[in-house]
Amino acid sequence: MSSACRLALGLHRILKLRQDAGRGLAGLAPEFFAVAHEETRAPWLYAAMSDFATPQTTGDFPNEEAEAISMMKFLQSIAPKDADALRTLVGVADAGGSAVGVHV
Repeated sequence: MSSACRLALGLHRILKLRQDAGRGLAGLAPEFFAVAHEETRAPWLYAAMSDFATPQTTGDFPNEEAEAISMMKFLQSIAPKDADALRTLVGVADAGGSAVGVHV
């Protein structure tokens, strides 16, 4: 599922919860941005991991993502021999889960 679709689904969930609770749109943006961050985080990390593995890549990489990148690199190193690691990587690449929530 694409990141854009996941963002749309996240926004739909928020709007439905607000409607059910009788809440208006005030404060919607910060609530949505939190969801948007989580929905785009895994695909971004997966792409950035390849970029930052190349010495020619310049720029700052968010320090708070270092642990997630380390975990993804580890999973990639064992995935050819470990079916569970491969399933986890496929789930992360598909944005099926949060990179921080990866379990081996």
